Amino acid sequence: MVDIVDNERPLLTIKSTLSDPYQSTIEEVYAGDPKDWESVLGVPIWFQGGVYDAPRPEALSIAESGERHFDLQLRLAGHRRAENGNVKRILDIGCGWGVELEHLGGYFPACTEIDAVNISAVQLGYCADRLDALGMHDRVNLYLCNAQDIAMLPAPERPYDLVLMRGSSTHFSMDVLHAALGATASRMSQGSSLIIAENLYRDGYESPIPDTTDRLACRYRKTPAEFLEALEQNDLVVDDIRKLPSNADMIQWWHDIGVSVRERFGAAPPPVFQDLRDAADNMELALAKDAISAYSIIAHRR
Repeated sequence: MVDIVDNERPLLTIKSTLSDPYQSTIEEVYAGDPKDWESVLGVPIWFQGGVYDAPRPEALSIAESGERHFDLQLRLAGHRRAENGNVKRILDIGCGWGVELEHLGGYFPACTEIDAVNISAVQLGYCADRLDALGMHDRVNLYLCNAQDIAMLPAPERPYDLVLMRGSSTHFSMDVLHAALGATASRMSQGSSLIIAENLYRDGYESPIPDTTDRLACRYRKTPAEFLEALEQNDLVVDDIRKLPSNADMIQWWHDIGVSVRERFGAAPPPVFQDLRDAADNMELALAKDAISAYSIIAHRR
């Protein structure tokens, strides 16, 4: 069932019949002013790792390195800017502040239907403002929707030619991950790609900095084997898997974020940005020990 939320740019709401007790925890992370996130991560807001150019990675901003990461994944999935006529419908699962939606609009100029789901009304409101300013109102549909309810999105007769799950599944319990992957597979066309970017943990991982809070709603840590098993069990076949960005690039990316939080907020940042700063320090140590890595996974429906 699809309802309209009373907003300047109406958001579509998918009313779930399933439970996700963790949803409110995730929503709280992104409930603050997006301008604060802009001040830390840059504009547009890229927040899923960065690919840098050696030997001077500091020459790239957080935003620039994030765009390079996404472009590289699109190429790994077989998409080139000059060869995108077959992509007619796209789904972005956990679209965040919408930077990927903006980028997709230019990368796939022939695609007239881009759907995006998110559980944060604050982030979706920010998306709406930016997309409308870019003239993308008629191309992008924004859904307030839990990822496990993707099967309830409109027009199942028009399957998706490209699906993104970049960073969102870090917030999913295993139950929600399986439900989301199963629903996603049911809505993909033959030959379509699922592009995943995710931080995955070595078996037996222990946080280098003791966990005193559930930093950034990332309680449900997954190993590469667990994630691959979830894909397999939901009829998704992996075409390419690799550590991307590299551990060295991710150390640089998290370092830049930690520096940015300190420059923006000083010694006493708001709680969410305190967690972000602590996460940055923790991730630098974990990456250096190869206890965690960023993974790029390209898959298709069986």
